[in-house]
Amino acid sequence: MRIEKIENPPSDEDFAEHLRTFRFFLRTAAIAVIHVATCLIAVAIGGIYGRWGLSLTVAVIATFAAALGLSSERLGWRPGAAALAVGLVTFAVTA
Repeated sequence: MRIEKIENPPSDEDFAEHLRTFRFFLRTAAIAVIHVATCLIAVAIGGIYGRWGLSLTVAVIATFAAALGLSSERLGWRPGAAALAVGLVTFAVTA
């Protein structure tokens, strides 16, 4: 069996597109992780303290923050981090 080398290296345009896609993936993954963490805090507020209305409010805030972060490259994960902070403070105050 003979293996031949390909003499056609990827172009700079391909690499630029790869970097753009990878940055989008990382931004989306960070927003998703923060959103899931905030939703888990919301479920903890409802499950531990029985405050399901407050839990729903935190989950809605987290969802809006994730949508805002996904719609703006400049904002990215920051709205989700703010929603996570709101969820943690709500969890601490509800206790």
